Amino acid sequence: MGVRTNSEIIFQIGRDNALTDLLLDESLTSILDTLDHATVHEGTLEASEANYVVPFGDVTQARIVYIRADGAIRVTPGGGLATAAQVDGSGGTYVTGFVGGETLNVDVDGTSLAVIFDAADQSLAQVVNRINSFAALAGIAGAGAVPTTVARDNGSSELRFVSPTTGIASEIDILSGTALAQLGLSVATTNGVNASAGQTPVTLTKPANTSASDAAAGVPVFFFATLQTSALTIDNLETAAATRITVAIAGDIITTPDC
Repeated sequence: MGVRTNSEIIFQIGRDNALTDLLLDESLTSILDTLDHATVHEGTLEASEANYVVPFGDVTQARIVYIRADGAIRVTPGGGLATAAQVDGSGGTYVTGFVGGETLNVDVDGTSLAVIFDAADQSLAQVVNRINSFAALAGIAGAGAVPTTVARDNGSSELRFVSPTTGIASEIDILSGTALAQLGLSVATTNGVNASAGQTPVTLTKPANTSASDAAAGVPVFFFATLQTSALTIDNLETAAATRITVAIAGDIITTPDC
């Protein structure tokens, strides 16, 4: 049986012509405790960064969305998310039978990988580790400059390449190499897909500062709505500063009665 908690959101606004002391006097836990699923995400949008994709975690359809930001943002619900370039091998052979010196030449988002395999690279896991070691040496990185595993098992015992970026500029180029046939790869170029348009965007800005001072600088931006959507992107409207965001995505509302 679901348990509901009544929540009251209290705002306190200073009276000295400066919008200070703004307080959201409610925890995310009590706001979201009437929902089956919820995930909280924190991130930083660089100045003028656009199309920041909010992860939904285990929530497939958001029912409540809560956003707190340090600066002006634009929120766009709905639409299709940008995808990464992805290439799967087909008919790869493992044990590979490599004797050492076999090659694979691949470009990932314009960065060249000239992979040379060892005789020890017989299993799919060993092939994946070899490719990723070359990717790390080439400086291919994801968010926060963390090395990205561009090669992996696709779940069906075949090699998979995945770009660390998304959108049409995301690109995997299988170029050449003596290991192509053994890995089930063919020469080809594959690109990702750009995000598709969502619903009408909502622009959120800081309250006007009637004192013409900097007293409102610390006032955050809030968005709290019951909103059914399967995708959400955020644009940072601040052109000279990064914006820190906190986003809570909550799933189906519990409909069982109070008890």
